[in-house]
Amino acid sequence: MASESQGIRLRPHDGIDGKVQFLDLAQDSTRSSHGSLAALREAGIQVAGLSVTRGFLGGKIMVIENLFVRDPLRLRRDPVQIEISEQLEENEVLFPVMFDGEHYRVIGESVVEENGQTVVNLREMPASGGDSSSDPFRTGEENTRSLGNALKLAFFKIALKQNDLNKLRWVKFLPNGHVERISEGLEEKCREAKNILLLIHGIIGNTEDIATALPKANAPGGQPLAEAYDLVLCYDYENLNTPIEATGRMLKEALEEAGFGKNDGIQLTILAHSMGGLVSRWMIEREGGKEFVDRLILAGTPNSGSNFGKIEGFRSFAVVALDLALNVLPNLIPYAATALKVLKAPTQVLVTLGQMNPGSDFLTKLNSSKDPGVSYLIVGGDATQYESTADKKLARLLEKMELAVGDLVNRNQPHDIAVQLSSIFNEGMWGDRNPMPRHLAPICHHLNYFHEPRGIEALVQIGLGHAEEGGLPVTSDRSVGSQIAASAGALEEAVEEVQEVVTSAWDRFVAWLRKQFGV
Repeated sequence: MASESQGIRLRPHDGIDGKVQFLDLAQDSTRSSHGSLAALREAGIQVAGLSVTRGFLGGKIMVIENLFVRDPLRLRRDPVQIEISEQLEENEVLFPVMFDGEHYRVIGESVVEENGQTVVNLREMPASGGDSSSDPFRTGEENTRSLGNALKLAFFKIALKQNDLNKLRWVKFLPNGHVERISEGLEEKCREAKNILLLIHGIIGNTEDIATALPKANAPGGQPLAEAYDLVLCYDYENLNTPIEATGRMLKEALEEAGFGKNDGIQLTILAHSMGGLVSRWMIEREGGKEFVDRLILAGTPNSGSNFGKIEGFRSFAVVALDLALNVLPNLIPYAATALKVLKAPTQVLVTLGQMNPGSDFLTKLNSSKDPGVSYLIVGGDATQYESTADKKLARLLEKMELAVGDLVNRNQPHDIAVQLSSIFNEGMWGDRNPMPRHLAPICHHLNYFHEPRGIEALVQIGLGHAEEGGLPVTSDRSVGSQIAASAGALEEAVEEVQEVVTSAWDRFVAWLRKQFGV
C-alpha cells in the first residue's frame, strides 16, 4: 500500500492494507469535548500542516480506512514509513499521534535520513475509536459520513526547549506558583544558609518541574516544603551524551565553588530523580562528595540498571513518557520529545543509556564503592498498583502503556514504568552500609513522583523537609503498616518473655510447697 499527497508520501509496505486519504482537520475540532488540541497548542505543539502554506487549523490528518495489519508485532522491527517534506528546524521534532477515543497515543517516531529526508516510523497502527463528536482529530468529511474502521493520524510538531546546562543555581519561588532559577548571588546565598536542599533531575525533565511541586506539599511542621529549607538549589545538566561520572565531577566542582566542603556547617540534602540519583551517588561515593552531603533522597533511580538502557527499551519508555505528557503532564512534553529526537538511528546507543544498562561497567564500579557513610532514603513508585477507582482515566492509560512497553522494561515485575523496584531499592548491593539505605514504595509512576500526592507524601514521610539529627531524619521512614507490624512483633516477644518468667516462678513455688509439706 502506498499513497501520497502534497508534502507527504507513504512508502510501500506489504504488511498493511487499506484506503489512504489525507483530509483537512475540521475547523471546530479544537473545541471538542476532549478539548485538548487547544490546550496542547498552548503548550507549544502544532499539528504539522504538511505543506508550506498550511498553519495549525489547516493541518492534515492522515486517514487509513478499512485498515488491516497482517502482523502487528512486525511493525516494531519493520515500521511503516512516511516521508514528510516539511522542513524541521534543528530544535524541532515531529511525531505521529492517534486518538483512541479517550487518550492521545504516540505510535512511532521521526528520524532524519542522511539525505536530509524526514521519515516518520509507525510502530503501532490501531484503529481510532470513540464518539466522533468528541474526537480532536475529527475531519471535515465526517460531517457527512462515517469513516468506519480507520486509523486517523496527526503529526505533532514541537520546538524543544533550550536549557542552560551544567549550571548550579538557586531557586526563587514566585507568588503565582512559578519559579525562577538564578545564578547571580549564588555564593552569598549559600554562605547565609545552614539547611539547603539541592534538586537534580533525571534523563527526562528538568529541575523546574521538581521545584514547582515543592510549595504544593507540606513538610512535617506544616509549612510548605519550599519553606522547610533556608535555601533550595538546582543543578541542570546534559543528560544523554555526557558520561554520568563526568557530570558527577562537574556537580562536585560547582558545589565546591559555591562554598561547600568538609566541616562547612551546612546540612545539605539532595533530592534526585531517576538518573540524577546516579550522578549524585557517583559524586558522593567516587568523587569525595561524602565530605559535605548529609542526606540523599532518591526517586526512581535505576541503582542496578534499567532496560531502557537498551535502545528498544528506551524508545518504548520515551513513547510512554510522551503518552503521559500529552494526556496528563503537558509541561514534560518538550523533554520527552527530546528523548525521541536524539534516537536518529535504529541502533544508536547514547552514552548515558549504555551506562544504565544492567551490568554496565559504570554500574559495576559504582555499586562496588566503599560505604560513604551518607544517609540514603529511596522512594520507588509501584505503577502496577494503580487502582481504577482512584483515577479511572489514568489507570486505563497505564494499562495501555503496560501493553505497549511489554517485557522491554518491567519484565512483569513491580516497577514505576521505567525501572523495576528491585533495581531502585538495590537491596542486595548495599552490603553492611551504615546507615543502611531505607525505602518506601508509594503508588505512583516514574514521571509523577513530584505531582502524584502519594509520591510527594512518600518523599516527605521518608525524610524530605524533616528536621535533622546527625544527618538522619527524626521520624522513621517506615510506613505506618510496617511500624504497627514491628510494634506488634515486639509486644509478642515481650509477652512470651513474661510468660516464661511467670511459669518459671510458679514452678519454683510449687516445688517449695512440696518440699515443705511433703506433698
